[in-house]
Amino acid sequence: MSFPREHLIVYGLCLLVAGILTWQWVFPKQYKPGSVQREPEQACLGEPIFVDYAYNYAPADPHECKPQCVDGRERYIAYSNDLATQCGEPPNCFDWGEDQGVTCKPEAKTAVK
Repeated sequence: MSFPREHLIVYGLCLLVAGILTWQWVFPKQYKPGSVQREPEQACLGEPIFVDYAYNYAPADPHECKPQCVDGRERYIAYSNDLATQCGEPPNCFDWGEDQGVTCKPEAKTAVK
């Protein structure tokens, strides 16, 4: 039995997609809160930005590291549940630690926001 060349290409692509989906189903990537720690109990760098909500090991809105974009000084976010996450290194102003699930040990107790 012979198939036209166009049909073989379509069947091949369908098999490839099915194979990739099967692989992802059998070996899923699982998020584990706090599993991407650089070093345990690493000190936070820079000035704190205090927020009135708890950190739950997941990205959250609003974007709290924005003040770092303006003045270029390093900061970290201090949450209401005594956890903290590091902002990206200046001139970057992303919530790096929050996005990666990485916490740090806060030191200061004075607000910057």
